[in-house]
Amino acid sequence: MGMATQDMARLRGEITGLRGARGELLKNLVQDARERGNTVAAMQRHFHDAHAAMARTSKKERLAFLSGIRADVCSMQSGFHKDLACIRAENTRTARQTRLECASFASGLKTEVNGMRAGFIRGHSQMARQTKIERLAFIADQKKSVSAMRADFRHGHTEMAKSAKNSRLGFLSNLRVDLSGMRAGFRNELADHRRSNAEMFKKAGADRSVFVGELKQVVANMRQEFASEMAGSRLAWLGLTGIEEQSSVKTSQREAALWEQEQQEAEGVPGEFLGFEPMLEAKPKSVAPETGPEDIRPIEAAKKPPGNEEKRASKKEKHYR
Repeated sequence: MGMATQDMARLRGEITGLRGARGELLKNLVQDARERGNTVAAMQRHFHDAHAAMARTSKKERLAFLSGIRADVCSMQSGFHKDLACIRAENTRTARQTRLECASFASGLKTEVNGMRAGFIRGHSQMARQTKIERLAFIADQKKSVSAMRADFRHGHTEMAKSAKNSRLGFLSNLRVDLSGMRAGFRNELADHRRSNAEMFKKAGADRSVFVGELKQVVANMRQEFASEMAGSRLAWLGLTGIEEQSSVKTSQREAALWEQEQQEAEGVPGEFLGFEPMLEAKPKSVAPETGPEDIRPIEAAKKPPGNEEKRASKKEKHYR
């Protein structure tokens, strides 16, 4: 029997056991529910009987309490009516007395107010007359003080204008003198700066020309050496030896120098500035029959086509122009 068969058998046994347990659980639940239903029904019957007894007792107590309340309310109503009649009578007497007192107080107040108004009018008239006299005196004093202040202000303003004018004129004269001196000094300094700048530019131009000439000479020598090395390398690659090698080397050197000169002229740098005279185009010497025309083909291929000479000449003329 395999592991899967054992596991399935074990699982079936567990499921069967669980089903039986579930059936027992359901039976127990049904029995417990039935018992709880009986208990709850008995408890409800007991609650109903107790509630009915309590309702009857409460009803009797409420009726007795209400009968007592009715008696108390009736006695309170009779007393309240009696008190209300007394209060009404007292209010009527108080209103009559208050009306009489108000009338007497109003008559006395009216007399007092009339007296106060008469006194206020007399005091206001007297205060107005006194205030008018004081205002007129104050205005007269203010006029005198203002006229004196205006006279002092005019005198002070005239003196200040004179002094300010004199100070401005003095300042302007001093400013003209200072400006003339500053302009003269500025002109002298400007002339000195121009002379020093001219000398400095002349010296810098000379140093720059010398440096450029030396740099061009060094670059020309380096380019010639590079062209010679390239020609020697090319001949070594072709395998030329002996007299043929020497003639080929000289021809390659001349061609390299001519090509270097053409390159410099095409770039706008004439040969005179580089320290050598312009070379004439030299024809290459004949090569021995052993080498064959194929050996000198790379050297001839290094030359530029003759159609570019006119362009180089035109560029050289533009440079000189």
